Amino acid sequence: MIRNTLFALLLLLPASLLASTGQGSPSILNVGFYYGFEAPIGSLYAYDWLVLQPTQTSDARLDFLNLGNTRPVAYLSAGEMAHSDQAIKTLGKGWVLGENTAWKSYVLDIRRADVRAFMLDDLVTPAMTRGFRGVFLDTLDSHLLTEEGKNNQQAFADAQALLIAEIRERFPESRIIINRGFHLPEQIHRQVDALAFESWRNGYEAGGRRYYRTSEQDREWLSGQLSHWRENHPNTPIIAIDYAKSGAEAVELSQQLAQEGFTPYVSDHDLNRLGPTLPPIKKRHILVFHDLPEHQADQSSAHRRLGILLERLGLVPTYRSILQPLLNEPLDDRYLGAVVWRETNANASAFCRWLGQSQSTGFPVVAFGLSPTSTPCKALIQSRRLAVPAGSLEPASAHPSMGNFESKRLPTGTLTPLPQPRLASSWLTMPRTYRRRHR
Repeated sequence: MIRNTLFALLLLLPASLLASTGQGSPSILNVGFYYGFEAPIGSLYAYDWLVLQPTQTSDARLDFLNLGNTRPVAYLSAGEMAHSDQAIKTLGKGWVLGENTAWKSYVLDIRRADVRAFMLDDLVTPAMTRGFRGVFLDTLDSHLLTEEGKNNQQAFADAQALLIAEIRERFPESRIIINRGFHLPEQIHRQVDALAFESWRNGYEAGGRRYYRTSEQDREWLSGQLSHWRENHPNTPIIAIDYAKSGAEAVELSQQLAQEGFTPYVSDHDLNRLGPTLPPIKKRHILVFHDLPEHQADQSSAHRRLGILLERLGLVPTYRSILQPLLNEPLDDRYLGAVVWRETNANASAFCRWLGQSQSTGFPVVAFGLSPTSTPCKALIQSRRLAVPAGSLEPASAHPSMGNFESKRLPTGTLTPLPQPRLASSWLTMPRTYRRRHR
């Protein structure tokens, strides 16, 4: 992990020059919403504010983010609680109004003082104590999923306003971001640091598990809601959260949102893919896989022979054993590529199939060590783009000592592209005739 904040400061330098200034808030350019836990800390330093799930964020990660000048913001569902939430057992009698079947969660009655006290005392305060320095209030419109909520909208708005005011009073230096919350009283609008909303151009339907284009009608309604903020709170950042399947789509969509005057964040539907930033993240992390047990990473050839070379190139190796569980989150949004160094006969078929799914022109995979025997691992290192010398090689020039030590034999071929050294004395050169090798 990167301990030096210099890298973070270099990434964030343009933020103070390009971002709009919120009410009582420092200038921000990049706001992230990352609900995973596998991303290396260095990739997260590109965000000024970063919304994280408290249950998936370690204390060490919080410490590093704060040292790196990235403000961690705790996610809080102010209207719902997921069935899988660890706090579900603490729900009191009468707290549940209904259910959100699309997201598998319960709708809570925030009108109750004990519900608000639970959120403040059992969720927000512990998060702030751990090192979070803000809160993102989501699902503020979930009461509309119930008849009780539809019939008493003002009561729910007033209760949500009370919760926000209590958070502001108890944690005056915190940053408060609300998701939509268009229905909240104006005095609460003045107390928040940023407004977020979803699906300006692209959205995701949880029930149908599909990405979709936002209709013009829905965008016109959103535009009407946002006009109030732009007119009455011109210095409050407006964060547009959109969804895209691929990283390439995310980059294009993020640029479009920025041109439309929003602070953009574009991710996948799980919010596990790191959204594009301004300026773009310079990826420096390399996944380095070895096939020894996890605790023996420092004994692996990948660490002993390769690590120092990667570090001298300014790269950050992230070591992982192929014996560990496979990673579940995207790779190409945070890693420059992957290296596999095999030195045992450990079964790697499942690992090779998994890594092969991420292999592309933009995410290279380099293999060292033992030659693979399984079909998936052979496929992993056989690229249609691989250029190799054609036929037998005849030296064009050679140093007098070449071939005179123990044998006269010279190499007759190679299965991999030859390196191109710079500022080096050549002892042996071969003609540069290549052919394309296909599977």
